[in-house]
Amino acid sequence: MNKAKLYLLLLFSVFFSFYAARARASKGYEYKLNKIYPIDADGTLYFKTNDADIKIVGGNRSDVHLKVYRSINIKGIFAPDEENFRIDVEDMGGDLMVREVKRSYSGGLTIQSDKVYKITIEVPNSISLKLRGDDDNYHISSVSGMVKINVDDGDIILDNCNGTSFDLDIEDGNIEMSRAKGELWVTLDDGELYASNCQFEKVEIRGDDADIHLETSLASNGDYSVRVDDGNLKLAVSGGGGEIEIRHDDGRVRASRDFELTYSGETRHEFKLTGGNARVFVKTNDGNVELNTY
Repeated sequence: MNKAKLYLLLLFSVFFSFYAARARASKGYEYKLNKIYPIDADGTLYFKTNDADIKIVGGNRSDVHLKVYRSINIKGIFAPDEENFRIDVEDMGGDLMVREVKRSYSGGLTIQSDKVYKITIEVPNSISLKLRGDDDNYHISSVSGMVKINVDDGDIILDNCNGTSFDLDIEDGNIEMSRAKGELWVTLDDGELYASNCQFEKVEIRGDDADIHLETSLASNGDYSVRVDDGNLKLAVSGGGGEIEIRHDDGRVRASRDFELTYSGETRHEFKLTGGNARVFVKTNDGNVELNTY
């Protein structure tokens, strides 16, 4: 047998052994939690997770119903002996702390893993939320307390949350809000904020490559600030009025006839909308600004 055929045979044997071992080395792990925990009516739920789909629903209840399902199928040359994973829950004297314990694999060389990780939480609608995640997605509805979310990469949906304030810090992802009230603070590096049918009294938005679509009424003496570098802003006002100042570099500014133009310059435009005395300030570098009423 010549050398070329020998090398080809050895190469075939290596690949065959690799895939055979990979097929044999496959293990599945499953974690389930379904429990009820106490919390005060005005308490705070602290939550820290990684790479989960999280649904939080507020309702007429006095406790927290936590359901966790996590399933993972690991394939590798040698499957891990075990997966160390659990959810720790701590009663903090009226508040509740829920956190994911750092997971690790004991032994093995992982090639790929298929994972399902879902969390459903039913809570009293009067509580507040402080959530921290990485690659998590959140869907929150009918919570009337303060909501604070810090997530690196993920999406946030807030529906019918009419609490006191929203503090949302997201690096890469999208935020959807509807029927929200109170005060809004948003830091968004790369993504989109879409807020519809809202009644904010104060807004402070900071973005980099972020597009902002904001539908809200303007409260009496309300203060609204939007600063984006390379993103666009669409502001639709459902009620109230005030003075609007827009500073820009290379973007376009458009406004419907309801907005009276009081000053027009190369890098600054000012408008007045009758019906109130709110103050709106917009700063963008390379983005477009559009003003409408609805």
